[in-house]
Amino acid sequence: MDTTLALKPVPIDELLLDPFSEGAVQARRKCIALTKNIEASLPLVLADKNKICRVVSNLLRNAFNHTAEGGSVRIDAHLMDGFRAPSWPGQVGATHAEGLAAFAESRRDSGNPTFVKIAVKDTGKGIPPEDLSYVFDPYWRSDSKDVGTGLGLAVVKRIVTAHGGIVAVRSREGEGSEFSSTLPAAASNGAETDSTSQPPQALRASTSA
Repeated sequence: MDTTLALKPVPIDELLLDPFSEGAVQARRKCIALTKNIEASLPLVLADKNKICRVVSNLLRNAFNHTAEGGSVRIDAHLMDGFRAPSWPGQVGATHAEGLAAFAESRRDSGNPTFVKIAVKDTGKGIPPEDLSYVFDPYWRSDSKDVGTGLGLAVVKRIVTAHGGIVAVRSREGEGSEFSSTLPAAASNGAETDSTSQPPQALRASTSA
C-alpha cells in the first residue's frame, strides 16, 4: 500500500463527514444506531484527508460487522494533551502513553503538544483478552473462528503509523470494543506540508503487545 502522504491541516469534521454518511447507510441496513460525539473547538489535524477517511471507514465497517441488529456504534473525537497522556487498562499498545509523551516533549517549544483521538465504539460481542494483541495483523483469525480480520485493520494501522499516530483497541467480552487512532494536531501556524514530508518519528510505535 502506498503510504506517501499529502499532509495538510484538516478540520476533524471533514475527516468524519463522508465515512459517517456512508456508515449511516450500512447502519440502516442492519438496524444499528449510529451516532457521533465531537468535542467542540478541536484543533486542525495534520493529515492526508483521503487516507484518514479510509481509516474511519474501515473502523466503522469493522464495527458494523461485529455488532448485532439493534446494537449501536458511535464515533468520538476529542482532544488529548500529550503532557498528561492517560494509560488505559486493557488497551493494546503499551507504548501509547510513552509515545504521546515523547512526541509532546519534542513539540514543547511549539507550544502545541496536542493530539486528537478518533474512536469508534460498538456494542458488539467484544474480543477475548488473549486475542487483542493480534487484531491489527493482516488476515488474522482467532482459534475460536468467531473473531478475525482481513486487511482492513492492518491498513488502518499502516496509515495511522505513517501519520506519526498510534492505533489502539480496548474491548470487553459481551460489552463491545473501541478502536481508536490518535493523530498529532497541526502546528498552530497552520502551514501546509507537501506530500514528501514525513511525520515525527517519536510517535511511530507498534501496537503489538
